Amino acid sequence: MSLWCQYGVVALAVTASLIFMMRKLAPQFAMGCQVAVASALTRDGRGPVSRWIGRGILPPTHRSGDCGDGCSACNRCGTSDTRSFPDVQPLEFRPRPAERAACSQERA
Repeated sequence: MSLWCQYGVVALAVTASLIFMMRKLAPQFAMGCQVAVASALTRDGRGPVSRWIGRGILPPTHRSGDCGDGCSACNRCGTSDTRSFPDVQPLEFRPRPAERAACSQERA
C-alpha cells in the first residue's frame, strides 16, 4: 500500500471520528452545520446529483417539518412521550424465604 493511500485512510478515519465526536458532544452545533451544508447543496441552480445528496444529508426534523412527531432532536418542541420516570427509586430488602434458610442450616 502506498504512503499516500495510507494517508488517505488515516485522514478518512480522523474525519469520521471528528464527525462522530461533534454529533455526540455538540449535537445542536452539528445539526446546524449539517443543515447549512444541505441547504447549500439544494439551492437553485445546483445539479440533480447535488440536490439529491443535499436532501439525503438533511436531518429528519427538517425533512418533515412536523413539530408534533416527538423527535426531540432540536429541543424546541414537546415530545410525544408523556411517561415520567422517578429520579430516585427506593431499594427494597426482602428476607430470604424460611424454606431456603432451613435447608442451608441442615447442610452445615
